[in-house]
Amino acid sequence: MDKMEMSMTEMSMTIKVNFRIIFFDDYLRNTIVESLKEQFFEEQINIVESKLFGEALKYHYDAYVDEALIYKYSFKKVNEMVKEKIKERIESEMEREFKFLKRYGG
Repeated sequence: MDKMEMSMTEMSMTIKVNFRIIFFDDYLRNTIVESLKEQFFEEQINIVESKLFGEALKYHYDAYVDEALIYKYSFKKVNEMVKEKIKERIESEMEREFKFLKRYGG
């Protein structure tokens, strides 16, 4: 009888991400819907999907960035911070999806 061999293979994929940075200040923070107010604190970056039904492996986000971060760190640094937040979000979503597939036999 032949034994079936199982091996682990590491794979990588490319995901295209489009994002735009939208600055928020005290005026915007004070005019947003009450239920969202607790999400918008000073010196914060909030990532929101801007297209619900995008193409496969292509993500679109709006990054609401407190303008105080630009003054404190520079636009270049904030841009990198936004990219890192988006990366963390996608990794978290992928991990959750793979656990679901593994659990329910996808």
